[in-house]
Amino acid sequence: MIRSVLYSEVITIHKNNLKIRLDDDNTRNKALAFFVAVVLWFNFLTNISTGISELTGLSVRSVTLTIRWISLITFFFILPFVFTRLKTRVVIFTAICAFVFLFNYLVFTDLNEYLSKEAFLFFSLGFTTFVALFSIDDYKYVLRFLTVSSHIITAVVLLLVLLVNLGRISTFIATDESVPYSMGFGYACLIPSMLLFYDFFKTKRVINIIEIGVLLFAIIIYASRGPLMGFALFAVFYLVRYFLNKRQYIRCILIVLSIILFVLFYKTVFIWFFGLFEDSFISTSHLKHTLESDDFVYLSSRNSIYDILIQEVFEHPFYVRGINAEWPVVGVYAHNIVLELIYQFGIILGGAFVCLILYRVVRTVILKGENDLEILCIVLMFASIPQLMVSSSLWRNYVFWAWMAAIAKYLQEYRLQKNHA
Repeated sequence: MIRSVLYSEVITIHKNNLKIRLDDDNTRNKALAFFVAVVLWFNFLTNISTGISELTGLSVRSVTLTIRWISLITFFFILPFVFTRLKTRVVIFTAICAFVFLFNYLVFTDLNEYLSKEAFLFFSLGFTTFVALFSIDDYKYVLRFLTVSSHIITAVVLLLVLLVNLGRISTFIATDESVPYSMGFGYACLIPSMLLFYDFFKTKRVINIIEIGVLLFAIIIYASRGPLMGFALFAVFYLVRYFLNKRQYIRCILIVLSIILFVLFYKTVFIWFFGLFEDSFISTSHLKHTLESDDFVYLSSRNSIYDILIQEVFEHPFYVRGINAEWPVVGVYAHNIVLELIYQFGIILGGAFVCLILYRVVRTVILKGENDLEILCIVLMFASIPQLMVSSSLWRNYVFWAWMAAIAKYLQEYRLQKNHA
């Protein structure tokens, strides 16, 4: 009898201690922020899966699948921190996602072959990131953990580039082309480069500029113009706003003029750059081959995808075709978020979602960047929207859903402050 009373007291103490830890703001925010940083790492590892396969002897598919499953399992460990203060919007978001995918499974049965993979990608990364990020109350830990991760990722990128150059591994980029190329890898380096850029203006550490150079150099070798354009848009936006706030208008004008000159002569600049490394492994860069094309705007066959889907939309603008409906038609995703939404959900539902995204883009652009949440919104928007305009799919782009969570949280806090004022 005495032993059973002692056991019950011990269990009660453990339950109370667990409840205290779950309710503690710092512990809770750190756990959720840690998951967001882990997802950044998983996305990076997925995009260097070829190199991981060479080192481990596993197939590329098994490596990427393992990474996705680990991400999903990790999410279940942080679920108690979500449930302690479950947000109404998280419940609504979960219900909408479940309904949309279930509706597609039941109604558009011919798409189930494509939908199964897309659903796993979405729920293992996009959905989990949205829930974790929206459940956070203090975003300083998110920026802190992501910035630390950015330093580590830069070191890994530098090591891998050296290993490739020395012939230790053939390539660490997943590709089926004749030259090493992965747009996904480029975008995986984009958030770290943006965070290091922001951190430089905050801390004035010169090492950040060196690290940004390493990441941009790797993007030039193994990716293409998309990630570079995303970084350039963020850098210009941040610099102009930074100097405007300091009333340094001459510098703002010089930045704008520099961008205009670069746009006019960007081919000449990059071709000169590649000329410096003509006899090295950099000469095989996909970007170099793209710039040598005669087309001023080289779309890599995207124009044929756009033409087919736009024609379909014009013929049947109100059709709701379902998630991944473009795959049976063109064999790939739409490579444009606006076209993807309107083609999959019709001009009414898809158009409404596009309008919501445009509204949130505008709200993000006008943010002053005075706190961690605002900076996070700006970084995530510039890391996702430019990419989704020319590549990727919103169902597999976790950065887009992270941005949606961050800007939704900002708008919620903004309305609360306005109501209390």
